[in-house]
Amino acid sequence: MVGDWVIWEASLYATGVFVACLFLLSSRHLITFKRWYDFSFLYGMALLAWGLGHLFRLHPNLLLKLLASPVSFLFYLFLLMAFHAFPLSPHLYYERWKSVLDIIILSAIYLTYTLTVWFDPSRSALYEPLVHAQASLFILGRAYTVYMGNEKNAQRDHNHLLLVGAVLFLLFDTTGHHFFKKPMEILTAVTFAVILLGLYNMRKLRGKVDVLDEYLYFHEKLSFQFRDDHVNRAYFFLSIILLIAIPHHPPVFLLGTGISLFMLLGRIYFTRRENDAAMQEMFHLSRSLEKQFEENMQEIRQKNEHLSNLLSAKQSYEMLLVESNRQSMREVHFENLHQLIEEIADAWYANMIGLDFLRISLRSQGGTSYYETVRGRPEARGETPHRPVSLTVLVGDRADTPLVPRQIVIEALTTPTFRSDTEMEDSIFNLLAIHIRGLIQRCLQNQQALELRLMEQEMELASRIQFSLIPKERLVLPGLQAKAVYLPVASIGGDYVDYVAIDDRFSCFLVADISGHGIPASLLTTGLRIAFRAVLQTTMAPNEILDRLNRLMHEDLAKTRSFITMFVAVYDQQAGVLRTSRAGHPQPLYLSAAKQMILPCANGIGLGLIPETRYKMDEWPVEEDFILVIYTDGLTDLGRKEEALTAQDWLQRFRAAVSADKREASDRIAAIEEEVRQRTRAMEQEDDISLLILDVKARPAAAPLPGSTAARSGR
Repeated sequence: MVGDWVIWEASLYATGVFVACLFLLSSRHLITFKRWYDFSFLYGMALLAWGLGHLFRLHPNLLLKLLASPVSFLFYLFLLMAFHAFPLSPHLYYERWKSVLDIIILSAIYLTYTLTVWFDPSRSALYEPLVHAQASLFILGRAYTVYMGNEKNAQRDHNHLLLVGAVLFLLFDTTGHHFFKKPMEILTAVTFAVILLGLYNMRKLRGKVDVLDEYLYFHEKLSFQFRDDHVNRAYFFLSIILLIAIPHHPPVFLLGTGISLFMLLGRIYFTRRENDAAMQEMFHLSRSLEKQFEENMQEIRQKNEHLSNLLSAKQSYEMLLVESNRQSMREVHFENLHQLIEEIADAWYANMIGLDFLRISLRSQGGTSYYETVRGRPEARGETPHRPVSLTVLVGDRADTPLVPRQIVIEALTTPTFRSDTEMEDSIFNLLAIHIRGLIQRCLQNQQALELRLMEQEMELASRIQFSLIPKERLVLPGLQAKAVYLPVASIGGDYVDYVAIDDRFSCFLVADISGHGIPASLLTTGLRIAFRAVLQTTMAPNEILDRLNRLMHEDLAKTRSFITMFVAVYDQQAGVLRTSRAGHPQPLYLSAAKQMILPCANGIGLGLIPETRYKMDEWPVEEDFILVIYTDGLTDLGRKEEALTAQDWLQRFRAAVSADKREASDRIAAIEEEVRQRTRAMEQEDDISLLILDVKARPAAAPLPGSTAARSGR
């Protein structure tokens, strides 16, 4: 049983060494710019000394046992330095002389114990717990000061747990030296978990620093220093009581304790002087704040007086503002704008007391007057005492026309009976200019709203025309069904889908994607439809259709710097062959009962790029029932980048949609259309989406052609 407990203790101390290593490794992330050390590094060194010191005590080697005591002293030393370096607010810290003096006092305490036991080993049982208690009390006083200073720290949520863990660890270790050793060691092990959690939180320290006013800064700093002073006084009186309570101390102990207490008295004295100086500075700050408060009160009184003047002016000009508001409620447009300005000038000149002259001008940026109205006597400029007023308000920085001028200029002459407050007077004239600017902007907005309504009507008409070009009904032929799906990103777009049953043998299918959106792309779709229907009168080969469309539309596309990607398919019902040709368009998706794949079609460049381009044709014998989905790239661009589906993803979705346990075989086209529409409603669409879904049935009497069903290269 004893051997098991020794193993437990060794494991506990080894765990302490491990935790110390974690602190030392993490310290490189937390080094401050003020010190070469920080709390994480020093606390790691303390835990390392604690673990090694205890392990040395358990080792049978005499040299290691002798090293256990100085290593244990290093535990207290580094722990003291760690609390001194704990990251508080920037204005709360231990001065360097305090840190050095505390280290000397702690060293004197431990040296006193060492010399006492050296000269009288029989007193080891008494003085060993005594020195641990003294050192722990001395360090706990610093821990208390740091703990209270951390209460208002901006980083409290991140480092508070680590501080509590460090204090609990010191308490459990000190108590466990001679009292309740086993329970305290168990609690020490539990404390390691708290310390590690605190270390994890401390790694999240942010750079946020609370900004304090000068009074709060001195108040918190002074409170921190007073707590430090009270802790030192409490420790001093506890040490005196301890000396009295335990009589018959050896001279060495009395001498060492006296030296440490004398140094502590010196620290208390100098701390007190420092606190007195801080108090004087705070009193001086309080007097400064009182003076500043009086100045602020005087400023408030002046502002109140000024506000009273403003209220008086409000009553004087209330009638004027009511008249201006009445004018603002009237309907305004460019045809009656000048008439409203004339009425405003009349109302202003009639209701403003002391106004002898008023000119309102609408001018260009160069100073040319587009419109001007004058009230009063201009010759009053030479009379005294008049105060001239002139101000300019910009209407906008784009238009500069007689209807929408660049600036409004107000010129006036007022008498002293008008107002002694020239600032208020200027504000009233500024209000006049802003009021006129508002009328001009309302005219402009009304005109723009009218133009927008006309544009919306034109867009609606263009949308109806474009939708009328896309086949709406399903094409049903013997052995083949086709359906077009068109989902533009705006009201009009640049995608085009078409199919034509040319005769009982041939049917032609086309999917095109014109670069760009909006009206230009929509206009090109109209031209493409006309050209496509015309070319069908001359050839049934898909590659020749592309050749001729490219030559026909190259000039128009080059002028608009546009191009078209296109996929053309011709179904030969008599031969049971589907012929295809592609111009820069995505490869279609092929789904049958036996296989699902991206159809490997030959490619060519888009229409409108090179006038004499020749395109290739592929032939696909219809040997099985299959679905062919021809689409534009808006399908694979649907959604954000991380959510977008590739062609292979869509192939799998379409396969699931047309599977036998979900849809009847006769409604496979509707299943694919519904899948696309549901996905489009759920995702963010950035491009037009067009699909042409072909459901092709193999002829019952058709025998498989020799060889593979792979594409056979055409012209």
